[in-house]
Amino acid sequence: MLGVVLTGFVARKTEYLHVRGITITDAAGKPRILIGAPNETTGRQRKDAPTASLVVLGPDGQDRVILGVAPDPVLQGKAYPRIAASYGLTMHDKTGQERSGMSFLDNGRGVIALDRQNQDAVEMIVNDKTGIAGLTMSYERPFGQYRGHPDRHQGYGRLVGLIRYT
Repeated sequence: MLGVVLTGFVARKTEYLHVRGITITDAAGKPRILIGAPNETTGRQRKDAPTASLVVLGPDGQDRVILGVAPDPVLQGKAYPRIAASYGLTMHDKTGQERSGMSFLDNGRGVIALDRQNQDAVEMIVNDKTGIAGLTMSYERPFGQYRGHPDRHQGYGRLVGLIRYT
């Protein structure tokens, strides 16, 4: 009889682990890696960006790397909306500000970018809607002085190369 009762508590073989999220902590108990859909915000400085992603946190809880759905970028402590939903890899500086990434946006644009502290610096762009592929380098300018977009060939940027598919 005891054997019958105990077999009810034996774990069954499962091939998949189903959880909503996982938080990995460091030796001091601080959250350092968040995995979730959405991930939890405990220990994370940024509370406005729960996405389906893997987030690596710095020692102070700032976002350092995000793999998955990218939240809106933060510049000087303020979040700005993206032009479309973005999926990929984003990297942040020690303050949590987005500084580089590789992503594909829902509007058909693929981007690999390296950013300065307050603006775009170098971008490789492929735009499925316009058929344009190009490389831009932007000169440093005061924060907030954005003109145009690399796809429109205007503003402070310098278009290095451009290919239009025919």
